[in-house]
Amino acid sequence: MNGYFDLKMALAPVWQGDIIRNESLLFTPDPVTGETRPCRLLCAPETILRVCSADLRTEYLPDVDYRVENGCIVRLPEGRLPFFSYDEYFLPQPAEIPIASVSCPGRFVRYDPSGAEVLRRQVCVSYTHRGPCPIQPPVSQLPLLPHTAQALREGKPLTVLFYGDSFMEGCDASGRTGLAPYLPPLDWLVTMALADAYRHPSIRRINTAVGGTTSRWGLEQAKDRLAAYAPELAVIRFGMNDSGAGIEPEEYIRNLRGILAAGRQANAQMEFLLLASETPNPDCEGWTRFQRAYEQPLRELVRETPGCGFVSIAAPFDAASAAKGYPSLSANLVNHPNDFMIRVYAASIVQALLDAGTELVQ
Repeated sequence: MNGYFDLKMALAPVWQGDIIRNESLLFTPDPVTGETRPCRLLCAPETILRVCSADLRTEYLPDVDYRVENGCIVRLPEGRLPFFSYDEYFLPQPAEIPIASVSCPGRFVRYDPSGAEVLRRQVCVSYTHRGPCPIQPPVSQLPLLPHTAQALREGKPLTVLFYGDSFMEGCDASGRTGLAPYLPPLDWLVTMALADAYRHPSIRRINTAVGGTTSRWGLEQAKDRLAAYAPELAVIRFGMNDSGAGIEPEEYIRNLRGILAAGRQANAQMEFLLLASETPNPDCEGWTRFQRAYEQPLRELVRETPGCGFVSIAAPFDAASAAKGYPSLSANLVNHPNDFMIRVYAASIVQALLDAGTELVQ
């Protein structure tokens, strides 16, 4: 491997087929014993094809660097697999943002603003498996988005605008960080995959998202950052930061309803794909509050709004987190997805924009 991602491989949905490639793992200490914990894979492995560094350049060896045990990759003490020590992971002093640890009282959660150090410590595993994947494909939203569906199927010009917080901005994708394997941000992956799937000649991508923002900001900026571009399709995700700002679900939905109205004032046929937020690291004390409470009213908003679809980012996150734990899914160990989860999220969004029964990667 040359250290660069492969687009087809990167976008192969984990729910499709019996091979998962470059699934991320992060070896972290037990909060009580301090010993390095084994890392569980998303699916029960049948054959391990490759274990390598996150930049895809260094290959690790079985029974030298790791062993497979009860569906987990176990780091051998004398092996080369990177890991976080107890003091590196459960900080004795707060990081740039002081976040108390739930599991390790008196210590603080490590926060890596760029995701670079976490990326250097992660490991990628490719393997075959049997049985269903816990992450399921989303339901096609094309029946709810007739103008987008027609543009995709007929190759008509299509502008897709991405609006929201750091998730939509693309923070901590390795390509944005400037480290191998240089995976592009979410918006790039989605538009490239749609162009490939439909053999579409002219999909225009616009991203006006800004990290750290809330739906309140999204409403205030909707005229300049959404309506001004009058896209055919707007992919919108707020919620992660709304919770920390104390924005109740009722206000959150009012803000989203106002954002949609602003878009429709500029383009009466504008269609929307709304994404529900996942939750942050559960070890971050006080960071999980309203994120889950936003999803049901968001679904109701979609049902009452013609030309509006919905994808729950929380669903694949919950399945992956239950199988693997949070550290192996994150780039900054607080609230940003790593390359593996960015791939999962991108595949979920694209799958929702395909006809029912169509496989993303042929």
